[in-house]
Parts: sequence; structure tokens; C-alpha cells
Amino acid sequence: MKNDHEIMDRVRAAVDDCTRGIEETPSLRYRILTQAKGDPPMKKKLSTVLILATVLMLLVTGAVAATLLHGDILGWLFRTDRSEAPAEIAALVETAGESRRNELSALTLNETLFDGNTLSLSLTLENPTDEPMVYRIRQAKLNGQYLIAESVMLPYGSSAGELLGGEADGQVFPKEATVYATFTAVSDYPDPLDNAMGSTAAIAAPEEGSIPSLPSRTALTATDEAEFSVLVEVFRPVDPARLTALGHEAFLDPSSPATGSGSAESRLIPFDSATVPSLLAQIGSEEYTFPIRMKTAAIPTVSAQPGTYENDLFSLELDSFTLSSVSGMLEGCITVPAPSAMKDRLPEDLTFFYAFPEDVYEQAKQDNSVALALRMGNSGGGWSNGPGPDSPILCNVSASFRSNTGSLPRGVYLVWMTGNNGTPDWDTAIYIPLK
Repeated sequence: MKNDHEIMDRVRAAVDDCTRGIEETPSLRYRILTQAKGDPPMKKKLSTVLILATVLMLLVTGAVAATLLHGDILGWLFRTDRSEAPAEIAALVETAGESRRNELSALTLNETLFDGNTLSLSLTLENPTDEPMVYRIRQAKLNGQYLIAESVMLPYGSSAGELLGGEADGQVFPKEATVYATFTAVSDYPDPLDNAMGSTAAIAAPEEGSIPSLPSRTALTATDEAEFSVLVEVFRPVDPARLTALGHEAFLDPSSPATGSGSAESRLIPFDSATVPSLLAQIGSEEYTFPIRMKTAAIPTVSAQPGTYENDLFSLELDSFTLSSVSGMLEGCITVPAPSAMKDRLPEDLTFFYAFPEDVYEQAKQDNSVALALRMGNSGGGWSNGPGPDSPILCNVSASFRSNTGSLPRGVYLVWMTGNNGTPDWDTAIYIPLK
């Protein structure tokens, strides 16, 4: 009989095979991102600024993943490259195993990993009742302060809940689900909005003629004693048969990438006007709090020099860009000086881009593939333009990065998408050195 490590590796590989399409299929990646944003972007005058935050979700739900991969924070962070996780990162994993429960819900904190900037963790959500219920987790806090989810696996956030437990319309649903997330803090907005995907953005109305602003992320602080809390909300289906028939392409568990069909074992329910309150009735909520330790972490990090980087279409005023093997963050402002002259060559959305390490850029360009791009979490931005067609377009951009294996790059090429299919437009590339 195979040993536990071999079994876990095979299960993990099977789960990755089922979910790889989310990261490697550009069209699906773009659909999920635009789903998070809502309506297609429209150009606004400087007096009206739209700030958006999007989440690139990793939807790894289902009974097998939830049951066998409890607490495997490295497996989630590094996916198929888990065995290549640096030893200094593996040493940062803290095993918790504490549970909180009431008659309607139960939550277990499995593991945490603090990398010196962000906090990653895994939670197991359970339905202790015998009837089907819909659950969602939101409003993560550290010592009472709101956190931003840089990358999440649903049902975290306010856009979707998961149907757990019981039986409905001939389907039996798992009693529990595992939720993974990576969090950071926000410095300049003390009461951030909890938006559609469990990320956080703030909408600010700047003065006429000013550049739109985004909330500034800030590193979390190491501490031996901290309190992490989340809110668990419980909903009873008004009509389980109607609820299980509800379809939502972006939220279905992609168990069969070839057909795109969703899993019958688990279902994520979109929280929109069609669902609440017509199909769900909230019957409870509980804020669960766990003590955690966030040990001082010193891991290799590269960063870019703040300044202006440009191509033939636009310039990027880079405020900050840091990258480690676990996480990363980029913030800056794009200026398109002559949009009317460039309109046929500009990307449809300046907030959607890929980042390619310099040593694989030429290969990626030759293959016209995004498979070698760094893994990203959130991508967002706020943009505006003046009243005339020749008024410059201003677009603040913010992006987070997830775990990436191998040596840290000495530079990256940022490449924007051509349009709705997520295909990279290599003419938009901007090179940014890192050290």
C-alpha cells in the first residue's frame, strides 16, 4: 500500500488537474475577473472616478479536496510545485487546529503562515445540522482591524456562498468545505468596503483634475499574540430545488475542464438580486475569533526602483513593486498621453496585465502563451479621462502576486491583454528591473 505522502501527492495532482484551467485559460481568467468587476468599464470624467478591485479566484471545492487537504497551506500556495516550497517558507507554517461552533455552524482554523508581509491561512467550514444550508465567510479582521484578501478560495467574501450538508433535489452535499486565503492590511482607509470577491477597495471622490486613488496596502506586523476573526453567515434555502438549479458559470466547480460542467458534489451560490432574498433566508451569523502567532520572518525579497517606465503607448509611474516566493505587490499609475491617436492600439482595460520573468519572456512571446507568467491574486484600478478626446487617460493600478517557485526574477515584463479573451498584447510590454 502506498504511503501517506504518495497518496497525498496523487490526490493533489488530481485536484490540480481539475482546476488548472482557471489559471491557464486566459478567457476563463478574464471572465472571472470581469465577473468581479461587474459592468464593463466605461471612461469617466475626472470628476467621477471609478475604483475597482478584482480577485483571481482559485475555485478548488469538492468533498475530496476538502477532506484530504485539510490544513495543507503549502499545497494551496504552491499547487503542483508544493515540493519545491523553500525550506524557510515551510518553517513558517503554524499548526492551529482550534475549532469554534454553535448549533448552525462550525469553523476550524487549520494552519497559518505569516511571511513578514501577508498572512495566509486555511479554514474548515462545517454544517453541523442535518439539512442543507448556504454559508459564506467574510469580514476578516486582525486585532479588530479589517484585512484585504489578496487571494482567496470561495466561499469567502460577499459574492457567493456554498451549499453544505443535507440533500436537495436528489443531490447529497458535503458537510464541510476548506477555505484558503492570503491577507494583508490597508493603511489609509480605516473602514474598507467588503466588496464582491472578498477583497477590499475604497471609493474616494478626489478633487477635480486629480488622479484617482486606491487604498494603499501595508505589511502586517509580526507578533506572538494576535487575534484573527471572521464572520460566518448561515442561510436556509427557501426552495432547495430552485436553489440547486441555479446556474452561475463563474462560480461552478470546474471538475471537468474539457466540458466545463460543474461538480454535482459541491455548489457555490451567487449572492445577487436573483438569489437574496427570494431564494435564501438568513437564519444566523457568528463572529469566530482565534488566537494566532505571527513570527518574525526574514525571507528573500526583490523590489523595483520607484520611477517612470514606459513603452510606445503609455507610461507607468511605479510607486512600489516587491516580490518574494510567497507574495508580492505592485502599485502605480498609468498615463496615456494621447488616447485619441492610440485608441486602436490600447488595451481594453489597463488594469488587466501579466508579469513575465525576464528569463522566460522571449519563450512566452514565441509561444504566445501565458503559462510562464507569475501567478497573480488581485488586480484592480481606478481610471479617468478629461472632457476631450485628447485629454490624457489616468489609471491607478494595483496588483498582488501569489506564490511562485524557483529563483526570484531579476526583472519582469508587464504585458497587458488585447481584449476580452485574455490574450497578451506583446506590443504593450514594459520592462521593470528588480534587485
